[in-house]
Amino acid sequence: MLQLTPNAYCNHCTNCMLALQLTPNAYCNHCTNCMLALQPTPNAYCNHCTNCMLGLHLTSNTYCNYCTNCMLALHLTPNAYCNHCTNCMLALHLAPNAYCNHCTNFMLALHLTPNTYCNHCTNSMLGLHLTSNTYCNPCTNCMLSLHLTPNTYCNH
Repeated sequence: MLQLTPNAYCNHCTNCMLALQLTPNAYCNHCTNCMLALQPTPNAYCNHCTNCMLGLHLTSNTYCNYCTNCMLALHLTPNAYCNHCTNCMLALHLAPNAYCNHCTNFMLALHLTPNTYCNHCTNSMLGLHLTSNTYCNPCTNCMLSLHLTPNTYCNH
């Protein structure tokens, strides 16, 4: 579901793909227009970041233009993401290896033991289609439901 045409995210909000640490249904109820916009101002994600994948809490064009202000800054200028965290997938704004060494303290490190996330996702940026299948098997309908009990992520 990445790199969809404009409004594609909005049309399928019911799956709540990135409802992290939210109370049940909190994501679905408070973000009926956007799929990956977590706690945004109304339409902030859809209107201000049509060219970005995971523009969270962004003002207009902030996500696309400045990786230093974003949580999940993908589509960065060449090598911008890789150069700051060559060993990690989603460790943004962290000192080298900070994410890998302390993954239990971060938002997207869902119930991971140290290095579990990095070790199982060496082939893809967002842990999609992991070789270990730990991502795909528990929740086949979701993208970023890492190490969740079966259907826990999808159901909410």
